[in-house]
Amino acid sequence: MYGVTALLASFLVGTSLVPGLLAEEKEKKTLRMLMVSPASFSDFVAAKLLVGLAYQLLLALAALGIESGYTGDVPLVLLFTLLGSCFSVATGLLVGSIFQTTSAAGAFSGMLSFIYILPIFFVGPFAQLLGSSPFTQLIKILPTYYIADGAVNAIQGQAALSGTLLDVSVILGSIVLLFLVAVWSLRRQAAVVSTI
Repeated sequence: MYGVTALLASFLVGTSLVPGLLAEEKEKKTLRMLMVSPASFSDFVAAKLLVGLAYQLLLALAALGIESGYTGDVPLVLLFTLLGSCFSVATGLLVGSIFQTTSAAGAFSGMLSFIYILPIFFVGPFAQLLGSSPFTQLIKILPTYYIADGAVNAIQGQAALSGTLLDVSVILGSIVLLFLVAVWSLRRQAAVVSTI
């Protein structure tokens, strides 16, 4: 459980780093200057995402290493680390597309920390203690529940194909949805900036 807890806690970095990178450009009013450069708006966003993803992956892999999380089904552990990192960065992109200042983005990212920490208590051995209470069913709305569930099962070497496919599909669907909403919001903002 320590490995999964460290892994999920590490995902807070992507959720707080990416919005900070985007909001900083908005706050300092340098976004408009970047739009004049030869780089497109997509290049700008892709660069911010790659930086966030690189930091997020390094931290997640280090957290797993420190907590001896490379046990059980290691390829699946790495898959859920990658998916969790992508989810974290996509969430950060959405937060960064909504808020205009780094303080507002940081405050909201801090509030989102609960979506990473809460599922830890509803997977693995804790899930057996709580059973199938209504609150347990409510937690399954969070995509991070499926990251935690998949990581716990992979680390313990108890991953079943049907459960893994469900976990992966929910996480991938969430990543795509978050990314599309964030890109739509950023394109609207870019259109406004280009008309000014």
